[in-house]
Amino acid sequence: MTSIPEDALADRKACQFHVYGAKSGALEWYPTVTQKEFPTLGVDAAKVVGDKQYDWKGKMIFQLTRPELPIFMAVLCHFRESCHFRGHGDAHDKGLEARTQKGGVFIRVYQADFGAVAVPVNEADAFYLLSLGMRQLVKAQPWLHGQNIPALLRAALGQANSR
Repeated sequence: MTSIPEDALADRKACQFHVYGAKSGALEWYPTVTQKEFPTLGVDAAKVVGDKQYDWKGKMIFQLTRPELPIFMAVLCHFRESCHFRGHGDAHDKGLEARTQKGGVFIRVYQADFGAVAVPVNEADAFYLLSLGMRQLVKAQPWLHGQNIPALLRAALGQANSR
């Protein structure tokens, strides 16, 4: 496993944010880079252990791949109904599901021995997650302006194109 570059760690601390679920756990979203240094999103999933208490020491780590990031973003934009990414991790037993729902998006992160953390992401938190993802897509495609990305996501990954 490669280490995270120092500038990526500073970027993570400046941009990370949490989404909390009362029953299942919490998700911490942050900018990161893949092993091939492609800007993407990472998420740490922590299970709930008490009233507003989460097990961050026993967290599960998940990173969207280069092809998964725009698909995930299309779900956040409500251009696609859902996405499901499987086979992550050394044992290929990690996954992430996202599905649009009234008032936001429902996200579930899971691993075989860990179980699952499922959190509803309301519209306001979806906005911040969307802005963080857009930031990473612009970093990956610096010739694009952020305003162009929603149109590209709709054209390339919209629901009509997923049938």
